[in-house]
Amino acid sequence: MADLGAYFDSLTNTGLEADPSYWQAGEKLYRGGDQVRAIPACMACHGPTGRGNEPAKFPALRGQQSVYVMKQLNDYASGARPTGPNGIMQTIAKRLSPDDIRNLASYLQVYADHAPSTAGLVRRIGARADRLRQTAIRE
Repeated sequence: MADLGAYFDSLTNTGLEADPSYWQAGEKLYRGGDQVRAIPACMACHGPTGRGNEPAKFPALRGQQSVYVMKQLNDYASGARPTGPNGIMQTIAKRLSPDDIRNLASYLQVYADHAPSTAGLVRRIGARADRLRQTAIRE
């Protein structure tokens, strides 16, 4: 069963393209939050790649259908969907505007195609370290 889950997790989501202006605004909120409105970055709990945090019971969000995400955020905001004892998602969702919810939902739906891969980041960091070493050797 774990192998089957790993297989489906490795697939790239396709279909239902989101408006780029929506998902780009959603990415900004997902990655950076909004300090003025006391909205933390979503990635603080759900991870930089949207794969969640299993030990903390924060679910994976990447690739979720935008309609589903919008419904869940609206349900958190209205109190129709409770969370754990601290109610963090209700607090955050109440601070989101309808545009924020749409933008986040759009971003999460296309996230699988636009998120940086860990392997890609490691390659770029390694390449940068190699360039720095070469510069240091020449000096």
